[in-house]
Amino acid sequence: MENSRILIVDDRPEIRLLVERILGEQGLKVAQAKNGKEAINFIDNGHQFDLILLDVMMDEMDGYETLTHINSIKESIRPKVCFLTAKRERQDVVRGVELGAHDYLTKPIDRDLLVAKVHELLSDTASIISFSEMPVSLQAYIGTGKKANAEITMISEAYMEITADIPLEKGKLVEIKCQNINNIIESNKIYCRVVRVIENKPKYFVKVSFVGLTESEKGKIRSFTINKRDIA
Repeated sequence: MENSRILIVDDRPEIRLLVERILGEQGLKVAQAKNGKEAINFIDNGHQFDLILLDVMMDEMDGYETLTHINSIKESIRPKVCFLTAKRERQDVVRGVELGAHDYLTKPIDRDLLVAKVHELLSDTASIISFSEMPVSLQAYIGTGKKANAEITMISEAYMEITADIPLEKGKLVEIKCQNINNIIESNKIYCRVVRVIENKPKYFVKVSFVGLTESEKGKIRSFTINKRDIA
């Protein structure tokens, strides 16, 4: 992770500097681009990055157009992309995920969550950052192309632990449907990324990280875990 190359693409210099400082404290080197066009010029001129943190609303070339261009790069050298944007409505998250973003973070920047997500995306392992967790027993459904029932056994503002009936591929995005969680965050769609899979047939113990939760949604889950409300 310490040798990883990160590019922050944002039209606001204060955001670029803030991200560079936060990640620099983790020993990471961060390059800057002020818009999508400048980011693409970096890539087209041979600069390679492991992760791009990408704003959506920018002049000249917005984040969606930039991601479309990045998706045309040969897969073996294609960087991972995480949106980092003030566009926080659920339809914005869905659009970003469906365009191929690996993750989606909303502004204002949550330092701990940014560090956790960057660590996860660069190392394909769960973050070393701790969040308030709560054990639960909630029935869920996983949409992966293969239909699967599951039980959510732990929830935090960043992660869930799940017992599933089928193996899930590490690093892949999945949609998880759970009426209880839907009610907490007041949303019908929950996207997650698989960060750990432990096989113990016939069950699989899976850790997933939330993708694209808004600050409001994170706050609702945070309140739930702190207050220890029983929704099972």
